[in-house]
Parts: sequence; C-alpha cells; structure tokens
Amino acid sequence: MESIDNDNSEKLKKYKEKHSVAHISNEAFQSVVDGMADVVTSGTARKAQIEGIEVCGKTGTAENNAVVDGKLVKLKDHSLFVGFAPKNNPKIAIAVVVENAGFGATYAVPIASILMEKYLTDSLSAKRKPILQQMLDANTFSAEIKRKSKLDSLNAVNYAGAEGAVIMRKIIGH
Repeated sequence: MESIDNDNSEKLKKYKEKHSVAHISNEAFQSVVDGMADVVTSGTARKAQIEGIEVCGKTGTAENNAVVDGKLVKLKDHSLFVGFAPKNNPKIAIAVVVENAGFGATYAVPIASILMEKYLTDSLSAKRKPILQQMLDANTFSAEIKRKSKLDSLNAVNYAGAEGAVIMRKIIGH
C-alpha cells in the first residue's frame, strides 16, 4: 500500500521500512520464517497454499469456555491462523480468528488463504471457489452459543429502556 485515500504523506513511512527485531539474531528469525513456511507446505496449514506463492503461517486453537445459565460450559474451540505472503518480501500479513469453529485448519486457514490469494492476485483460482462457498455456507454457532447470545441480548434489553426493550424483543423473537 502506497497511500491512504490518496494521501502520500509520511503516515505510512514507518510501515514501509524494515525494522530490526530486538535481541533476535537473523539466523533465529530466519528459522521462525522457515518453520512457518513448513507449517504451510507440510504441516497443519496446508490449506493455506496458494499456487505460485510461498505462504508462511501458524495455526492455532483456543479453548472456549463460557457461563451459560450460571454454569461454566466448555464450548467449541476458536479457530486461529496468522500468516504472511510471499515468504520473501511479504506483501500481506493476516490474522484470522473464527469463534466456535474448532481447529485452526478447519476455518481460519482457508479463510486467510482466500483473502491472501484475492489480495495478491486480484482473483481466486477456480479450484478454490468451492472452498470459498463452503466457508460462506458454514454455521459455527452451537445450540449453547445461540442460547448464550439470546441471554446476552435479553440482558441488554434491561439496559435499553422500554422503547429499546420492544425493539430488542422483536429482533430476537422473544
């Protein structure tokens, strides 16, 4: 990115310059980059591969617990991915968190990969369009999450006043 809304001022200068990471040798830094490339070529983020572009990344899964009806409930984990591309001279860095979606490779990786491919090539390959449709059609909300969301919405009604309560009840169907 060269400008923000055609503003070529100095606002982006610090983001265009390479910065040294304190207390990390070039060799150690390169090992991390190479490891992130390996995660995409032969590890948990293989779905992040983009033809002709070397992608680097790391998947993750975050435990998800919530209080529902006064009880601590284990909900479906959150899906995580961080990555960048291309490996040498990156043009995009991305972090994707998909709540209640399970392992990082299940949702966060394909979503990040689709976004990176579209950004870097201004298109999406035909073989990846079904993956895009699968992500668009996905519903990661479990019954517990739907119940918690409804309870959260009902609690919000208490703070909205009489007029807000009528509107909120119509929205959530309660």
